[in-house]
Amino acid sequence: MDRRVTTIIAGRRPLLVLTEHIRQRVETVRGPRLVNAYLDPILDRLVGSPLAPVELELDAAVTDDARWSAMRRRRRTLAGDLLTTRYRRPEDKADSTARAAPLVTDIEAVRETLIVSGVDLGPALGVELVRAARQVARRLQDVMRIRRLLADVRPAALLMTNEYIRVEWIVAARAEGIPIAAVQHGIIHPWHMGYMHSSRPPGLASVDRLYVFGEWERRLVMSSAAHPDAVVVSGSPRLDLVTPPVAEDRAAVRAELGVAAGDRVVVVSTSWGDLSRRTDVPVALAALVDRPLPGVHLVIKLHPREPDEGSYRRLIEGVARAAGCDPPPMTIVQRIDLYRLLRAADAHVGIFSTVVTEAVVAGTPNLLASRDLLGYVPAGVAVSIRDGGGLLAALDAGRASADTEARAAFLGDHFAPGVAGQRIRNDLEAWLRAEPGG
Repeated sequence: MDRRVTTIIAGRRPLLVLTEHIRQRVETVRGPRLVNAYLDPILDRLVGSPLAPVELELDAAVTDDARWSAMRRRRRTLAGDLLTTRYRRPEDKADSTARAAPLVTDIEAVRETLIVSGVDLGPALGVELVRAARQVARRLQDVMRIRRLLADVRPAALLMTNEYIRVEWIVAARAEGIPIAAVQHGIIHPWHMGYMHSSRPPGLASVDRLYVFGEWERRLVMSSAAHPDAVVVSGSPRLDLVTPPVAEDRAAVRAELGVAAGDRVVVVSTSWGDLSRRTDVPVALAALVDRPLPGVHLVIKLHPREPDEGSYRRLIEGVARAAGCDPPPMTIVQRIDLYRLLRAADAHVGIFSTVVTEAVVAGTPNLLASRDLLGYVPAGVAVSIRDGGGLLAALDAGRASADTEARAAFLGDHFAPGVAGQRIRNDLEAWLRAEPGG
C-alpha cells in the first residue's frame, strides 16, 4: 500500500474519490456487478481521463485478507487504514484531546430546560450533546491525519457522497486548498439535516460543488441558507446502470423469491438508520399485518448498509399472530438488482426510503406508509396507506398506478435525462481546468 502511495505521488495529480465497501448488486449486459451505485458510474466514465481517479476505500484495511485480495486487482485503490498507519503520529491523541477539552467542559456545564408536551427533555438532550462533544477529539485526530495524506498525494480535487457526514474531509481539504465536489446520494427533502439549514454559521464546512439529480433538488438546496457555492443538475448516476426490462424477468424473479402462482408481490423497502430501524419501520410494518393478507407475498428489501435482517421477520410474524391471523408469506433480500425486483412487484411500500423515487422510475405502483417527503401523493405517483386494509384496497383497485402524464412530470423535475456519469466527468474537467493551478 505504501508503494501505491509512492507511485501515485510520482504521477500527475489525481481525482481522489472517497468510497466505502457497501455495494449494491446491479445486473448489466455483461453480467452482475457489485457497485457503489452513485460513484462507480462516474469512475467508469473517468477511465483514461486527465483526472486519473484514485479510489480511497474509507472502511478498508490491508489486514483484512478478503478486502486486500479484492483490492490487489485494483492498482489505483488505497485502503482507509492508511490514516492510522502511514499518517498517524504519536502526539495526535494528546493534541486533539487538549483542543477538544474546553468544548466538552462548556457543554457539560449547560443546564437548560426543554419542555415538550409537559416533559423536560433538557437533561436527555444534554447527555447526547456531551456524548457528541466527546467525539470531537477523535474527529480532530482524523483531520490531522487526512491533512497529511492530502499534503502527500496532492489531489486535484476530492469527490464523495454523503459529504455532510464527512466533515473531517471537508475541513482538511479546505485547509490544504483542495477543491471538493459531492454527488447526491438518495433523496434530498425539506427536512434533510445534511442540506437544509436556517442559518449559515461562520465556521460551517461545505463542499464547493454539489451534483444533484434534478431541478427540484437544485431549487430546494439553493433555498437553504447554507447551500454550497455551486449546485449542478447532473441526473442520477444510478440510472446510468439501469438496463431495459426483460419480459422473462418477472417470472424469473418470482421464482427466485419463492412466490406462489397467483400471489401478488409487495416490496417493502427499509432503512439502515438505527432510529428508523427501531421506530418508523417496525411501526409501519406492524400496521400492514393487522389483518389477513390473502394472496400477498411480502418481500422485505434491506438497505445495502443493513448488517442483518433485524427484527423484521419476528415482528411481522408476531403482530400477525397477535391479530389472530397467519402471517403472509415473506422473503427478505438484500443483494438483488433493485430495478429487476421492482419491475417484478405488484406494488412497493415506502417507509422513509429512496426506493419510493426508484419505483417511480421503474413504473412500479407506490404506496406510502410514512410521511410524504417529496410530495409523491400530490404529484400523483403514490397513494398513502395506513394499514393492511389500505394495502389490500390499493392492490385491488390499482389505485397506486401513476398515470403516464403524472409520472413523466415527476421524473422530468427530479431526474435530468442523459448519462449522468458522463455529464459529471465533463463538468469536473471544465471546473478543475478553471481552478487556479488546474
